[in-house]
Amino acid sequence: MNLMDKEKYVVHYRNLQFYVRHGLRVKRIHRVLKFTQEPWMQPYIDFNTRKRTAAKNDFEKNLFKLKNNSVFGKTMENIRKRVSIKIAGTREEAEVYVSQPGFVRYVEMLNVYVIHMKKANLFLNKPVYTGFTVLDLSKLLMYEFYYDKLRPKYGDRCHLLYTDTDSLILEVQTEDIYEDCLEDIDEYDTSGYPKEHFLYSAKNKKVIGKMKDEMSGKPIVEYVGLKPKMYSVLKLDGVEKKAKGVKKYVVKKDITHESYLNRYAGEGVTVSI
Repeated sequence: MNLMDKEKYVVHYRNLQFYVRHGLRVKRIHRVLKFTQEPWMQPYIDFNTRKRTAAKNDFEKNLFKLKNNSVFGKTMENIRKRVSIKIAGTREEAEVYVSQPGFVRYVEMLNVYVIHMKKANLFLNKPVYTGFTVLDLSKLLMYEFYYDKLRPKYGDRCHLLYTDTDSLILEVQTEDIYEDCLEDIDEYDTSGYPKEHFLYSAKNKKVIGKMKDEMSGKPIVEYVGLKPKMYSVLKLDGVEKKAKGVKKYVVKKDITHESYLNRYAGEGVTVSI
């Protein structure tokens, strides 16, 4: 989201209230959707969250996280992207499909034709309104944390470097960031810190909406962000690299933190694939 004017922008009412409080001016309302709110998915989400909290190994943690994420993904599934694949054993049979309006392309392999067709009929049966609400309220959670809590606390000493759906990378100028966190300890899930760390507490472990230090108390030395989901975080004990669309083994073996720095400076980056 940027700060340019928006026209016919679809927004959840809670987000709109937040935006207006922070200076947004609404010029025109095109349409309104009236609905009844009910936490109908909460028992399932809470069940998986409790199971994830009690998990003893990474497999169980990832399993129950995926169960929640998968349900959310189905609420946002774009049915229009579904395709129909037809298999033809002869050229004549393939020509029947090729001549149809829904034909996209075909591939011939070993005298068999694999034909990519658009689906003739679509049944729009996914609760997109649910996925939209989850995404908008996720935005709201992040915006409230940054604009209503961090900015009033630090002012111009807090700079946003990167944000994703549920994460922030910040540059904060302060005497001791961990002492600051202690003052607002209820805002954070500090269960990821070592048990001997003075901020450690299991009180908010895996509690939805609580912020967590992904570095587990290890300071960030340097950050380079090139684009969404493409950044490098240099830590005291290593580096964490993200490069969406690039194979993981290439990121791990051939791309370094210096590669991100070079690209940021306008230099080329060469990797062996």
